[in-house]
Amino acid sequence: MIRFPKTAAIAACGLALALAGCASGGGYPAYGPGPGGPVAGEYDTYYDGFYGPIDDGYWGPDAGFYYHGSDGRFVRDSGNHFRHENFAGSHGMRSHPMPNNRP
Repeated sequence: MIRFPKTAAIAACGLALALAGCASGGGYPAYGPGPGGPVAGEYDTYYDGFYGPIDDGYWGPDAGFYYHGSDGRFVRDSGNHFRHENFAGSHGMRSHPMPNNRP
C-alpha cells in the first residue's frame, strides 16, 4: 500500500479549491452584487454585447447600470443594453457591489 503524506493531501485539496474558484461560464467573472444578492451561479444582469466585452459594472441607486468604460471610469448605460431580465441576444453576468467612489 502506498502512503500519501499529509502535506501532499493538503496541497492537493488547496489546488482543487483554487481551480474551482477560477471557473465561470462564458468568460465572464463570477462577481456578485454583495450581501442579499444572487447566490453563486445566478445572474443578476443580462447584457446584449452592444458596447463590446464588458465584465465589470454595478446597478446604481438610480436603477441604471454603470459599466467600466475604456477610459477606466464607470459610464451609465443609456441604451437599455443591461437589464435584470433575460432578453433575446443577451447573456447573463453578475454585477459588482457599487463602489465607494461611484460617479
